[in-house]
Amino acid sequence: LGGVIQIFTKEATGAPKVGVTVQAGSRGLRQLDASGTVKLTSGTRLSATVQELHDGGLNAIDQAKLPGTNPDTDGYKRRAVSFGVSQDIGPATVGLRLRDAHGTTQYDSGFGPATQADESKFTESGAALDVTLKATSNLTIKAAATSSTNKLDAQVTAFPYFFNSKSQGASVSADWQLDKAQRVTAGLESTKQTIA
Repeated sequence: LGGVIQIFTKEATGAPKVGVTVQAGSRGLRQLDASGTVKLTSGTRLSATVQELHDGGLNAIDQAKLPGTNPDTDGYKRRAVSFGVSQDIGPATVGLRLRDAHGTTQYDSGFGPATQADESKFTESGAALDVTLKATSNLTIKAAATSSTNKLDAQVTAFPYFFNSKSQGASVSADWQLDKAQRVTAGLESTKQTIA
């Protein structure tokens, strides 16, 4: 529940930009990251990111210390995508960010026969709506509303379980630049989380 990974798209500036990163490592590690941004003359900014990660894993339990457990390798897979759009409206900028991720985590629970495979599937999704207002040349006000869900389903294990969590939040902040060396900031934030 506390280990949610978030992806933040890069802010679009000017001409279209595309970036691709490919990584590989031991234990069958493979990772691909692709992103793109563009800023239109209308003041609209678009950005997107796609990520795929695969780790072949390792044996999570030492059978010499806990005999009778599965000596298989325990890997991890994750696919994620995020999208952002913002629009300049006079002195304000309104933005919307969406993200979605899903994957599979393999593990050893320590229960069941040595042939028992354990894995859980997860889904993470979220949305954020924010507004930035340049009230004056030295005063910026920001407001945001967020919503996210995290679902985990572990059916492939000796004792199946699942949980669903939700988080909703809202925040407002003000940044007042007094001069080059002095800045005053203030903010309020509220978050409500539930789990079932």
